[in-house]
Amino acid sequence: MYTGLKYFLQAWSYLFHSGLRRYFIFSALASLSLFVFLTWGIVGASDVVAGWMSEWIPWSWSGESALFQWILSLLSFVFLFGVYKYIVLIVLGPILSLLSERLEHIISPHKKGRKVPGMFIGLIRGIRLNVFNLLKELILTSGLFLVSFIPGVAIITAPVILLVQAYYAGYGVMDFYLERYTDYQTSNIIVFRYKWFAIVTGLLFIFLFAIPFLGMIFAPMIGVLAATLFFEKEKIFLDR
Repeated sequence: MYTGLKYFLQAWSYLFHSGLRRYFIFSALASLSLFVFLTWGIVGASDVVAGWMSEWIPWSWSGESALFQWILSLLSFVFLFGVYKYIVLIVLGPILSLLSERLEHIISPHKKGRKVPGMFIGLIRGIRLNVFNLLKELILTSGLFLVSFIPGVAIITAPVILLVQAYYAGYGVMDFYLERYTDYQTSNIIVFRYKWFAIVTGLLFIFLFAIPFLGMIFAPMIGVLAATLFFEKEKIFLDR
């Protein structure tokens, strides 16, 4: 678990490295554009979903309880926030793939690392991976959502939903390195093997991503840098 925090902090020292600066600029501009179009939508949608769910729940006190309404709004926001981060990772995918490849070369200049598999191929893989992970995450969070309607249980299910989202967020940033060396099925095995790194990195990614405006600019890059540092510095040899 400490490993995830260590490399997430180390990633900041590479953020403005001369060889990575252009990727930061492109990523920041793309992130700002997404921020304008998506942030307002997710906040408004969370209130709509919470209102709809409170009407659907059979308990008469649910619509009158301010605490229950707040919990539902929080759960709805977490649910929609999960979808939001996948959109960001898909749109920024080509830039983040190049960022990971460039950092690998900076850390290990004499290693014959593999190239990014091409923008189109990488984009298709990114869409496939993120859609599959989103579906799996939605299945798990939907089940936890239903359980949270039992009075007193929502205070437990909300953190569990966050951990589920953290795992898949960590998976998302780790795959920008893994895509150069493994197929989708092998990536599943590797990420699960290092699940605690994925969860910790994903949690830090989510917390940073949740910071208005700045989080969306920095979180995707920091997450990818941290994952690349982990694979390179821990000498995790893949199919090379």
